[in-house]
Amino acid sequence: MSDLATRLATTPLSAGSAAYVEELYARYLDQPDSVPAEWQEFFANLKGDAHDTAHAPIVEELRQRANLSRSPSRSLPERAAALAAGGNAAKQGAVSRLIQIYMNRGHLAANIDPLGLAVRPVPKVMRLDYFGLTESDLDTEFFTGSRNEAIKPWLTLREILAQGLFAAGVVEHI
Repeated sequence: MSDLATRLATTPLSAGSAAYVEELYARYLDQPDSVPAEWQEFFANLKGDAHDTAHAPIVEELRQRANLSRSPSRSLPERAAALAAGGNAAKQGAVSRLIQIYMNRGHLAANIDPLGLAVRPVPKVMRLDYFGLTESDLDTEFFTGSRNEAIKPWLTLREILAQGLFAAGVVEHI
């Protein structure tokens, strides 16, 4: 077969046909006789996993999971609206900046000297008052922006500080 003939024979597998081929393959996996004979032969000769599964149901399940509320009590928009209604929108911004500062500069205050010979003061930019926050805000719940399950999406400022300060060894208690 010539080079041009080879290219023409594989044209259906180009990126522009991906959705079509994916749909054919899903039909083939469900019911092989539902696709034309040449596609049955093509799919039968694939060297992949013999127990392949159609992707569409998996993609749909992932889409549904992503749309589920991650909070059992109230949805993110409801909680954010309640936070803003309580006059805490500016404080939420301050807490978000505080979290970002700890992510970027937490190493400056981390207790990494096992002998205790180095004195590492907490930089001013990592203190509550720098962000206009006070001890009265410690028990207020804020959105953390977390995208994984290791840190809850909503924590009190006290819990947020515990995550950052204790992990870095900056403080023993809040």
